[in-house]
Amino acid sequence: MRGWFELDREELFASLKNVVQNGFKILPELDFYELNDAMIEHIGDTDPSLRDELICEVFYEWLSREDLYLNSYLEIMMNRLTSNTGLFYDTGGYESVFTRTFSSLIIGQIITRHQHIPFLKTNQLLGLVQTVHTYCQIETNYSGYHDIFGWAHAGAHIADVIDILSQCHELGSVELELLLDCISLVLNNGDFILAHEEDERLARAALHLYMNSSMNNTTFNIWLERLSSNSSGVQDMKPYRNRVNAKNFVRSLYFKALHFGIETELQDILLKSEERLNRYVLLDRKYFDVKCDNIKEP
Repeated sequence: MRGWFELDREELFASLKNVVQNGFKILPELDFYELNDAMIEHIGDTDPSLRDELICEVFYEWLSREDLYLNSYLEIMMNRLTSNTGLFYDTGGYESVFTRTFSSLIIGQIITRHQHIPFLKTNQLLGLVQTVHTYCQIETNYSGYHDIFGWAHAGAHIADVIDILSQCHELGSVELELLLDCISLVLNNGDFILAHEEDERLARAALHLYMNSSMNNTTFNIWLERLSSNSSGVQDMKPYRNRVNAKNFVRSLYFKALHFGIETELQDILLKSEERLNRYVLLDRKYFDVKCDNIKEP
């Protein structure tokens, strides 16, 4: 047991199925907060039909409704989700990643609710940025999808939290820089090439950070330059994985900036960053120069 709750797993499964089948209504025979407690307790269940299709779907629906949840309970939820029974549960464990990463999903939903219906104090949000940074420092399992257990997706889920936090007006330049470092920590995890479109969600967060009026452009550009300074080859796999992650991220960020008309100065910086990270630019330039010479008119 990791927490306190009345409903066991089977009762929770049946109760949530009834909730979904009845249009997410709170059924009179169910205790709303008891059900929420049980959902948090089983947030990392390894069965995706409970975790993804029921618990997360119900949380998404209920947290979007203004008439549900006392603010005091939302604070209790946040405390549980950011504790060693949620975001920091069994750090280093393999299957426990589902508890950590799905806790982060719901943390993001609670912050989104705060943006529409404020209830968190500024110091709580600033502390949350530090909590997310600590999590990014110690998370070791950045796997994407498991054939049996479904989505783990730690990199994508925490990217969403970074993205949502980046749009909170209470944050200042110090917190925004810390969130940039969170992105670096995910990309430079050393053990996983992020192959399940985590780069897209990290790029979304980075673009929102760049667009935040409290973000200094010079600071952002220096961060990009530092991120793109990895010129490793293929002999040492940890820096190799980090370089590939950074390269894919920079590409995603470049095209986001291009698609959404973000200033060309950023696009130019990203293009140069990609060139530094892409060892094939140099290799292929030599190759295509030779080919071009071969087809020139005498």
